[in-house]
Parts: sequence; structure tokens; C-alpha cells
Amino acid sequence: MAIEEEPAAPITREVANDPPAPAPPARKRHVTRGILVLMILTVAGIVAPFIANIFASHSGAGLDTTKVFPVSIDNDTAAPLDAQLCDHCLPTVPKVSILPGASAQVSVSAGGSVTRYYLLDRSGATVGCLPLRFSKPVSGFTIPASRAGRSPGDPINAP
Repeated sequence: MAIEEEPAAPITREVANDPPAPAPPARKRHVTRGILVLMILTVAGIVAPFIANIFASHSGAGLDTTKVFPVSIDNDTAAPLDAQLCDHCLPTVPKVSILPGASAQVSVSAGGSVTRYYLLDRSGATVGCLPLRFSKPVSGFTIPASRAGRSPGDPINAP
């Protein structure tokens, strides 16, 4: 069965001067499922470690298992010493004075990190360095000042 078609009408001058027809509405962009899944995975990958750390810290484990505990430095030298924690070696870090034959408690970290204490004489010159590394907290640990080596020195591995 044939369809009858009329020939196209020629464009007249009136039609050519008419204002242009309004543009079709712009296509709305939408997020595809693949992009949505990638966005969710990215956010989950960034947020999940923070949430895990919060839950772990409330349970006492934490991602950072470093514990701080006291250790004694025994001044077995003939001169008075000051023990200063090396925190970027700033002069504002407090010092602990240790008279000859006496001991002083300082705080160190466990978990494998190195805690450095510089031993200074009364003039402020560095006598030596005690780089202490503990794998776990130890009760009643004492280290003699004579074990101090050159600065910064190799870590003294303690129990």
C-alpha cells in the first residue's frame, strides 16, 4: 500500500522573516550509576579510616599504639646534667636537672618510636644523646647517663 505525500511547500518571504522558533529545552545532565558508585567508593575510602580510628580509640586499641611511660635516667657522672627531650631541639622544651649520683624520671614512648633525650652540661653544651626505643612499656627501667652517645646516635633498643 502506497502512501501519498504532498510536495514540500516552497519557503515564502513571510515565513523567512518570522522570528526564530524557541530553542528546544536544554538536556538535563544526570549522574550515571557508574559515576555514583565511584563517588560513593571514594567517600567511603576517605571516611572509613577516620571512623575506624574513632572506634579503635574508644576500645583502647587505636591505630596509634604508642604509649607513654616513665623511665629513670641515672646520673653516674661527676657533673650535674640536664636532660632535655629533643622536640625539634627547641630551647623552649623543658629540662630535667640531674645532680651527680641522682636520678630523674622522664617520659618515653613505646611502640617502636625513638625518644631522644639530650644530656647538657651547666653551660648548655650537649654532652651526649640517649635515643631510647621501646617496643612496649617497661616498669622501673633505669638507664645510666654514661650510656649517652654522640648526637643523634643510634637508638638504644630496650625491652
